[in-house]
Amino acid sequence: EKVADAMRVEKSTGRKVESANKWRAIYILGQIHHSLDQAEAAIKEYTRVQDRFEDARQAIEYFTRQDLHVPEVTTVKPGDVVKLELAYRNIPAVNVVVYRIDLMKFSLLRRSLEEITNINLAGIRPIHEVDVKLGEGKDYREKNSQVTLPLKEEGAYLVVCRGENLYTSGMVVVSPLVAEVQ
Repeated sequence: EKVADAMRVEKSTGRKVESANKWRAIYILGQIHHSLDQAEAAIKEYTRVQDRFEDARQAIEYFTRQDLHVPEVTTVKPGDVVKLELAYRNIPAVNVVVYRIDLMKFSLLRRSLEEITNINLAGIRPIHEVDVKLGEGKDYREKNSQVTLPLKEEGAYLVVCRGENLYTSGMVVVSPLVAEVQ
């Protein structure tokens, strides 16, 4: 860091001036931390030069972007523990809400299960709700967590997860049948 912030003495005037390579050196320090998988240090250096190097700004966006998703359909046999796989990035906590749905009624109304995650839930009470802490929200990479859901009865359940400004949803089917999604 001292190398990147070093001043040099101009021979003709004797004044201290910035090195011509100062900003490139800071950018390279960010790249070094990036390559060593030291995200916080890389972000610190990239932030100093983000207005000078487009790659630095893009790297900051890459590290700090948020993401949240669950599988479209999770099938579980009756009696097995229901664990929903949750993939996230830079999200400190999620609110998980579970609704029991009538697949037959939905499929008759819509003629397919294509938009199952877009069901209008107005007036429907959730059967389970839990807040899940995932970390500090500074993961800088995709991580996975399993959320255990207390679903004992056979049937279909819509699971809606909200974290920060993101939301995702998926269906959990508790059935002795095996379901394949195409």
